[in-house]
This record gives sequence, structure tokens and C-alpha cells, in this order.
Amino acid sequence: MPDNLPDLVIVIPYLPDREITSNTRAPWQVVWAGRRQAKEDAMALIREQGWFSDPLPFADVTLHFHAGDLLHRDLDNLIGGAKPFLDALVTCGVIEDDDTKHMRLCEPIYTAERGGEPTTTITVVKGRRP
Repeated sequence: MPDNLPDLVIVIPYLPDREITSNTRAPWQVVWAGRRQAKEDAMALIREQGWFSDPLPFADVTLHFHAGDLLHRDLDNLIGGAKPFLDALVTCGVIEDDDTKHMRLCEPIYTAERGGEPTTTITVVKGRRP
């Protein structure tokens, strides 16, 4: 596969829920259930694409958050809320681990448009260790 093509792209049909971000004041049971559901949703989308390769030894991962409205959002909360999605990449064997030895989190992208559908797109490209 050429270097510029992604190895995996998954589109999650929502933004990370604010109840699973690090600034939530929700009870731990709500946070845990929300994170578990987010991870399971991402795992289902990865399996749907049929990832059966060995884990990438190192990957560049890009998060693209697209809001369906023009509300301003705190980007670091969206990134924190995306942690279950990154955990799904490890559980499904796309990457070996989500630490800095195995993954580089590229600069996140945030876009918004009125009337659009909210999505979180995760793009994984085989990378080279820095």
C-alpha cells in the first residue's frame, strides 16, 4: 500500500459525549457505561471493515471532529472523550498500543456546519517512529 493512503478510516456517527470527557461531573457508573459503549461502537466499525492484519508497529492517528451545528466546543475535551475510540484500535489489533512508542496523535481537526451530521473520523496511517 502506498505511504500516503490510510490503512484504516472509521467514521463514528457522533461526537464524543460530554459525559465521558475528563471534565464530567456525572456519576462514575454513567461515565463507565458511556466509555464502554463508545469503545464498542468503534470496535464494531473496525470489525465491519475487516481488519485482519497484524498490528501496525507504529501509526499516525488523526482525529477529525465534525459538528452538525455552529456551537463552539473545547477541543481538548473532544480529544479526551475520544480515548475509548483509541482503545478500540488497540483491542481490535490495529495498533499495538496507544502509547507514544506505537502511536503519534496528529493535530486534531475540528469543522462545523449548520445542519450537518456530527461525526468523529479516525484515520490510521502506518507511520515511522520519530
